[in-house]
Amino acid sequence: MIRFTRKNNQNLIGLALSSSTLFFGHAPATNAATCVVPLSKLVKAPDHTSDSCYWQQLTYHLNKSAQSPTQILSELKRLAPELQNALHADAENPEILKFWGLSKNYDSGIGGAIVNPVIMAALNESTGSEPSGEGVNSGLIRTYGYLLSNAVMPYGAKRSRWTDRLIDRGFGWPARVIAPVPDRGTLLSNLTLLAGRIAYYEDPAQLQALQKVSTGSAQEIGEISLDSLEMRRLVEEITLAGATNGTSSTLQLRTDVVKFPVQKQDAAATHVIVYSVKELGSGGKHVLISLAPVTQDVVDELFSPDNLGSSQKIDVKHNLFADGIPNGEVTGSRFVQAVSKDPNLPELVMNDDYWPPYAFGGREGLPRGFAKEIIERCVPTTGRQVTFIPYPIARTRAFMESGTIDFHIYSYEKSRESFLQYATEPLFVSSYQPAVRSDSGIKIETVHDFDPLRMGGLHGLVYTPEFKKYIDERHAKGRYDIADSEETNVKKLVNNRIDVFVNHKNTILWFAGSLGFRDRVKVLDYTVKRSSYFLSLSKNSQRLKGVEATRFLAAIDGCVRQLKAGPFYQALVEKYKIE
Repeated sequence: MIRFTRKNNQNLIGLALSSSTLFFGHAPATNAATCVVPLSKLVKAPDHTSDSCYWQQLTYHLNKSAQSPTQILSELKRLAPELQNALHADAENPEILKFWGLSKNYDSGIGGAIVNPVIMAALNESTGSEPSGEGVNSGLIRTYGYLLSNAVMPYGAKRSRWTDRLIDRGFGWPARVIAPVPDRGTLLSNLTLLAGRIAYYEDPAQLQALQKVSTGSAQEIGEISLDSLEMRRLVEEITLAGATNGTSSTLQLRTDVVKFPVQKQDAAATHVIVYSVKELGSGGKHVLISLAPVTQDVVDELFSPDNLGSSQKIDVKHNLFADGIPNGEVTGSRFVQAVSKDPNLPELVMNDDYWPPYAFGGREGLPRGFAKEIIERCVPTTGRQVTFIPYPIARTRAFMESGTIDFHIYSYEKSRESFLQYATEPLFVSSYQPAVRSDSGIKIETVHDFDPLRMGGLHGLVYTPEFKKYIDERHAKGRYDIADSEETNVKKLVNNRIDVFVNHKNTILWFAGSLGFRDRVKVLDYTVKRSSYFLSLSKNSQRLKGVEATRFLAAIDGCVRQLKAGPFYQALVEKYKIE
């Protein structure tokens, strides 16, 4: 089991005392041109806790003048009583901190500590939080630690996510909720409730425990209807061998992404992400690591199909610290989950055709189908739902061209690009091959080997243009026996009414087996056509178009790749006897 423990470690404090002039004693860097008002004047401003300059100048003062945790707390009492009151309130509610895991007080982007370790030690002392080796409480460093950090990242100061109130604006809250000093609750308690409601969305026990310790938090957070929001989850799964006691442990690094309900063209952020760690197995913990507002570009990169699937290089992010997790990249799998459905999004439509063993048209008493089970598994990972409607197969193309059907399964043909947008990861590969009686001795090596044979076929089945031309010529001469079902062709074959018919190999074998004729039917090696089959969108769909269609296909691709790498896909292969 991975241990998220907390043990005292005073070495970092000594490091800070020796390096404070090198890193922490620097002049304020964020908005330096505008943050020139003396701290004494900033403190007297009526709304100084909302001013990023106040926190920058306060941090600069603490880094320069305070040399011990005791001195830090004394200065906070004098210059930042609102922050000290919040620390005391959180100290009286210690269960809040237990929802958070551990993070390193170090960022490789800046090449040093995020927060002066002396300041971090003061925050620990004030709240009763104990560090563990390199790790400090993630909630504590993300909130008050960031407020008291002058570390500058490419996107700006760490504290800007709180002082700029990006999350408040994204949720449309006029009150200060996720702010340095909220109108109700504390920054830590409010952030814990918001992050926890998102990360524990499907965990009633965790949500109940969180609610018990959040009675004093901002009411606005509890009123969020997560069911009405667009939510997606990126899961990175890694297995750590011998993490403790020589046993392996599997961790899920989860990034939950929620689209802000209020979207403005000039908004600095479009989504909020919550990063958490869940240890799989009995008794495994699920702890919060980070929460941050992000832009659409960041979200697009997270869900890029190129980064999904098994054997991916996974970078442990947000300075996560836990026993057994190595520094840098590890190898694992990355896939997408959907954790909620926006009720305002219409259900997508797919034709529920009859194509055993891939689909069975929803017929009672029959299985769902190899392809249909994959679709039912993967579509919800996009945050959408699908309705299967059994349209006649002969009308499928017309309905796809018009957008009546949103998506279907097709092999790639360039001529279809006019009305189809293809996924890139095939659901399966299948080939058209001839079926003969097992004792017939028939061999087929070229198309003309069919000439002397009594040939059957299925109404509406499409082959290659060349083979279709051959079939049409036979049909015109009355030498092509068309049936309305593949069961009929199998029965005609075993009863010596036809000598051969061509269809998908697995379809032939499925019907032969279901009719009890598996040992009397043989599929020859000659291949008329071999194709990969993809989920394909109608370009004229009104329910899924533009960038949302592209993201939908990317999510499907990632899901299919993930299924192929795991036991689910192999179980389907065995269930439907796919060869």
